[in-house]
Amino acid sequence: MGKTKELIETKGLLNIVFKDSVTGENGIMDSGGNQVVGEIKNKGSASLAVSSFFFRELQSNGIPTHFLGENNGSMIALKANPFPLEFICRLYACGSFLKRYGGLVKEMEQLPYLVEISIKDDKRKDPFISEDTILALGLMSQKELSEAKYLTLEVTETVEKMLKRKEIKLIDIKLEFGKVDGDLILIDEVSGDTMRVERNGTLLSQMELYKALVGKE
Repeated sequence: MGKTKELIETKGLLNIVFKDSVTGENGIMDSGGNQVVGEIKNKGSASLAVSSFFFRELQSNGIPTHFLGENNGSMIALKANPFPLEFICRLYACGSFLKRYGGLVKEMEQLPYLVEISIKDDKRKDPFISEDTILALGLMSQKELSEAKYLTLEVTETVEKMLKRKEIKLIDIKLEFGKVDGDLILIDEVSGDTMRVERNGTLLSQMELYKALVGKE
C-alpha cells in the first residue's frame, strides 16, 4: 500500500484506489514530499479524475500507458513490471532542485526540460542517481533508459500544452515507467500528486487542479 494509493491485483490487472492522503514535508503540503501530512475530503476521487483525464489525452497522442479505464471509483490498469526509478522533468527551478543548486540558479528560473532520475526509496528520501550508475547496477539497459527519457519529454510537453489551455504553468513533473510484454510504458499516475503547477504565480493544490481541468466543484 502506497502513501496516496492502494493497489489491488484482480485477474492479472491492477485496481488502483486513490486515497484522500496528501504528501509533503514537515507538515506542509508539497507534491514533491515523501511524508503523508494529512487528508483532504474527496481528494482521492479528484486524483482519479485528473489522472484519467491526462492518461486519455496522452494515449490519444500515441504515448503508451498502463491505463485501461475506470470502474467503481478506481483506475483499471495493466500490471507492469515497474522500474525502481522516478523520472523528473523540470521546467523551472523549484523544490529540491532549488535546495541543491540555490547558489547557482534563481528561484523559478526557467530550465531546458531538464530530466533528473531518482531511486524509489522512501527510507532514503528518493536519492538521485546518475545514468552511468543506473547502467552499472543493471536497473535499466541503455535502450530502456533512452526510451524512458524520450517518453519523459513527450509526456512533459503534452501535459504542458494541456495545462496552457487553462492558463496553468507546469513547473515540474514526476513519472514512472514499467514494461508489459517487452514494451516500455508510462505507469502509476499523472495528477497533482506527481507535478507542481501554478496559475497567476500561485501553486495549485490537487483539488484546485481538479476543478480547473475537470470543471467540477
